[in-house]
Amino acid sequence: MGFFNKLLRKIPENVTAHIINPNTGYQTESWTVGTDVSEDSVSRLADGEDIYVVHVYEAGEMKQIICKREIWLSTKAQMDAIDIEGQAAMDRTKKKFDELK
Repeated sequence: MGFFNKLLRKIPENVTAHIINPNTGYQTESWTVGTDVSEDSVSRLADGEDIYVVHVYEAGEMKQIICKREIWLSTKAQMDAIDIEGQAAMDRTKKKFDELK
């Protein structure tokens, strides 16, 4: 996006942050532009009044990554697949324990 297009684009006062966290799952929060998220991030990465956030953990510390919607959707699909497989493994384990009774 060119410099003049950025100047002409209206930045909302608030955005809805769609957040994926591997520990807590999916949630939304209302963020104030300029306080919770920079105008630059909103102008570059927001989809209307929505912004997409992925929490990752490195060396035990949470890092927040703001990304394009397409990347967020791909990440969410991967996390959902992990959750589904984890639940299936738990179900198989429970079934084996029940068979031992």
